[in-house]
Amino acid sequence: MKKVYDITKELLSCEVYQGDKEPVLQRVMRIQDGEEYNLSNVEMCLHNGTHMDAPYHFIEGGKTIDEIPLEDTIGTCVVAKRSGVLDDKALRKLLDGLKKQFGTIERLLLKGEDTYLTLSGAKLIKEYGICLVGVERDTVGNPKVEQDIEQVHKELLGNGIVILEHLDLSQVEEKQYILFAQPLKIKGADAAPCRAILMEKES
Repeated sequence: MKKVYDITKELLSCEVYQGDKEPVLQRVMRIQDGEEYNLSNVEMCLHNGTHMDAPYHFIEGGKTIDEIPLEDTIGTCVVAKRSGVLDDKALRKLLDGLKKQFGTIERLLLKGEDTYLTLSGAKLIKEYGICLVGVERDTVGNPKVEQDIEQVHKELLGNGIVILEHLDLSQVEEKQYILFAQPLKIKGADAAPCRAILMEKES
């Protein structure tokens, strides 16, 4: 059987983006308290933990999370380890190298807790025909500059590029995999948590 890697961060212990509500698991019924079964509620921001952003997050009238084509969230992807800022120059060098090694790049996961895209880098994502980009940190843009975060999100989401944030790529190597990252189907939502996994490709 092909090896499977869980690249999803645990929801309740995952770092929360500044200003977002921390997720809370509420125990409504407990067997240990004499109830017949355990039952829980969860209260959270849809951008907690490993999640997918929909265009509607930054674009009025954009697709909501239930309208994201699942074909974009399943398929061949490349994991690439890079540290720091990826502007157009740095990203082009990376993508050209990956194309020589793997051919067409459909989905790109950036391994590196301090890695993020600039606006010029985000524009290259469309140029290379990539339909999904994922990062390990809690935002795909510069976390220290709110304007950069907005511009990068608008550039990607405005071109129909799926964004995956807060991934855990610590256990995977830099190579090609099959990605499965389906968001919860929540009508009208700007984002949704998802269980993201990678599967080894056949040699």
